[in-house]
Amino acid sequence: MVRIEIIFVKGRLLRRGRYGIVRAFATRILVRLRLCRRSSGVERAIGNGEADSSILSGGTIYPHYRNSQLTKTLDAAGSARENFSMNTQNTLIGPNDPPPFEVLNPDGAASMLLVCDHASRAIPKSLDTLGLDQKQLDLHIAWDIGAADVTRQLSERLDAAAVLAGYSRLLIDVNRQDGDPGSIPLVSDTIPIPGNQDLNEDEQRQRVESFFRPYHTAAADALAHLWRRGPAPALFSIHTFTPSLGGEDRYWDIGVLWNRDPRMPTPLMEKLRMAEDGTLHVGDNEPYSGREIAYTIDLHAGAAGLPNCAVEIRQDLVETPEGVERWADILAEAFADILADDTLHRVEHF
Repeated sequence: MVRIEIIFVKGRLLRRGRYGIVRAFATRILVRLRLCRRSSGVERAIGNGEADSSILSGGTIYPHYRNSQLTKTLDAAGSARENFSMNTQNTLIGPNDPPPFEVLNPDGAASMLLVCDHASRAIPKSLDTLGLDQKQLDLHIAWDIGAADVTRQLSERLDAAAVLAGYSRLLIDVNRQDGDPGSIPLVSDTIPIPGNQDLNEDEQRQRVESFFRPYHTAAADALAHLWRRGPAPALFSIHTFTPSLGGEDRYWDIGVLWNRDPRMPTPLMEKLRMAEDGTLHVGDNEPYSGREIAYTIDLHAGAAGLPNCAVEIRQDLVETPEGVERWADILAEAFADILADDTLHRVEHF
């Protein structure tokens, strides 16, 4: 058993727990770890270490410690903490419901992780379709139509690992900050969501623990796995968009979304504009902007200085198997050259 004790932050007692690390922003904290061997009754102190505020981000402790054994033990403790959280707090997911995420090809050769935030329209039985009928759950409000299929095929073509969210964006949008009022929509594209009305904070937190946190933990673990074995990995997020929204037609075939790091989006847009004899309408931060809605790639890649971007493919272009294959081929051909560039796989902050 791994025990973490966070003792004082600026002289103030916070919490001592078997699994949890409290979220704190502080100048200095003291972390003590102990490995307890219950079978022999022996308790052995692993070591003490100090971290400063640059190591703390949203409650996660990153491996910049002075003590290498401490780093390894923190990693083990983090895994225990997440497993404990998932086993005890995912009360909305029943035994016959799908898991909150799916991992494909975790040991793929490519130095890039694919993520699909809105891969599924699933609703757990405990939430009874949120009061919507099946026809409404088939619409774009519940998921990114075709995005999961494109992700699966691109994973095969590039030999890349992929993480797909297991539940509908209507439960909680994993591509928005936890607590964002828009993350659990009351209305989506003029359709009221009955099961999202009047939720108290505990009910909202249940959504976070059931769907949001397991998915992001899986994405973080998959990206860390790639980084441990090789150069700095890239992160690529796959979305689709509805051809018409709010009475306005959207003419782009595909849009590339990015925030500050141009290393992936710039060559990707260039290659997409040359694809299929230059006939594609390629948007630069259209129909959405990566500077406004890009939580997943900002969290897992942007903050760490890893290359990243997202795409939005128009949904009517990937509604059929033939359309999915076409776009998987287009993206695979573009990334063949992009990923081969060794200068891409570096940590750079923009």
